[in-house]
Amino acid sequence: WMVGCDHEVGGMEEAHEGMVWSVAWHPLGHILASGSNDHATKFWTRNRPGDEMRDKYNLNTLPLGMMEQELLEYNQEMSMPILPGIGLDQGLPENVEIKE
Repeated sequence: WMVGCDHEVGGMEEAHEGMVWSVAWHPLGHILASGSNDHATKFWTRNRPGDEMRDKYNLNTLPLGMMEQELLEYNQEMSMPILPGIGLDQGLPENVEIKE
């Protein structure tokens, strides 16, 4: 959802079998929990860099003209850790500047 937006900005068909009554973010913002009328609680995370997104909720196909290896390389180039300190084993990415 988006703050100030009165309608949904996205959705996932058949994620719950009943109406979703509650959603809440983990304090670090990397997990979303949803609870519904089907008496189920589900935890959602974004796909990790390089993940091919092949599960029952991501039945998408590759963009037209893009080979699977090209997509993997593109995803790796565009991904950066969003949690402080996570994924920085090899040092800071080239596009991150240190502020003193």
